[in-house]
Amino acid sequence: MRARSLLIAAALLLGVGVGPTAGASQAECAAVTPAGTAAQRAQAAKVRVKYFGAQHVDERTGAVDCTRMYVAWINNSSLAASLNGHVVLFDAFFPTHHPGYIPTDAWEMGDLLPEYLFIGHGHYDHAQEAPRVLNRSRRTVLVGTPEHCEQIRTALQGKFTPKCVAPVKKGAALGSRGTLDGLIRGVKISVVTVPHSAADTPDPANPKGPYGPTPFVPAYRSRLAHPPAPIGTPDRQINDGVRPGDGAEGGDILYQFRLGSFSFVYHDTSGPVRVGDATWTSLRALPPTDVEYAAVVAFDTATVGFRDSRIITEALRTREFSPLHHDDWNEALGSEAWSYEDPVRAEFAKIPAERRPRIDWLFDPSDYLAGGVRSWNPAAKTWKNDFKEPARSEFEAAEDDNFLARYAMSRLQLKGVWSCATLAAGQADAYSAVATLQNLQALAAAQEAHHSK
Repeated sequence: MRARSLLIAAALLLGVGVGPTAGASQAECAAVTPAGTAAQRAQAAKVRVKYFGAQHVDERTGAVDCTRMYVAWINNSSLAASLNGHVVLFDAFFPTHHPGYIPTDAWEMGDLLPEYLFIGHGHYDHAQEAPRVLNRSRRTVLVGTPEHCEQIRTALQGKFTPKCVAPVKKGAALGSRGTLDGLIRGVKISVVTVPHSAADTPDPANPKGPYGPTPFVPAYRSRLAHPPAPIGTPDRQINDGVRPGDGAEGGDILYQFRLGSFSFVYHDTSGPVRVGDATWTSLRALPPTDVEYAAVVAFDTATVGFRDSRIITEALRTREFSPLHHDDWNEALGSEAWSYEDPVRAEFAKIPAERRPRIDWLFDPSDYLAGGVRSWNPAAKTWKNDFKEPARSEFEAAEDDNFLARYAMSRLQLKGVWSCATLAAGQADAYSAVATLQNLQALAAAQEAHHSK
């Protein structure tokens, strides 16, 4: 981008007109440089190069190419994105259980100087670092429910009070809609409140079970390469006196961004949605989605597999789908992204071929940051992803051939005990799962009562 910037500067000095890339209007595509002190801008330029790649960022100013939309996966459900050159974050979480696995840290998320931080919901694995990012940047605007605004401002303990934009009312019912069309220049934004993942009744289409797949496999490879830090070891990224978010859910928001005829959807949880209910109806009312980044692992995976993700994707009429919340995000519950790929693809294969989205799988850690950045040209008549779908590395393939895992694990989730044993042997696509759920009926009945209101 430096060469392009010099070319433009020379052209202006010579009085030669230089227009934006074909298909983008001058008003909607102009270089956007980060706000801040000179030191902050210089650091932001370095971090943006690290996140989005040197070929897409002006290394001098930190401006990201405004002719395309870029998305960089940070970890779990946290993303950095550039929309018309405006850099934003989705969620703010940084696990520290195996140092070095993710090639960034919570401070760099703030150093990115994002204009906005969009929160999907307030649980720790989505918003824990939001106070730190906001305190570090001091210029980032928080976007979420009123509840998200309250808990994150409280966590900052008066160190900094960020501006917060809430597109829905406090306590908004499922399926509530909102808009933020004036927030980012040239971008229309719609939101829908959605249910968090939760225990649900077994899928009637498969009443005899097993109701998996539950492909949870402890992330032994990433742990061997990046051993967990001893309990109590201080982490340099959190030594700034800012208390992390308290982890209250505070409602859940799905965001759709429209840049011209191109649309992008982000949601960090996939909860029980019934065809025809309020949430489904609101999702269906949105314009069709070109690209969807969404959480796939849910509390009801053991009973319905990845049905909820499929139903939401069908309602959105998604053309391309990428998973989130499927990497080694937690020392006890984290798996590796490859272990979920085949069962998710099997579930999405139930969608008729003419409506089935292309799945662009994200693998950890190779697809973190610039290693797996994706981009799309919103102005193209037929948008195209310039990056080929990632394949498993030779190391991963070799591990699959010699897979040694036979694990059983009990987990405490929601208000009941969900015990499940996952057996895996041979190839990664040979998973079989048998789930035993304690107190499932009571949990499922409570969920049914909640959704029938």
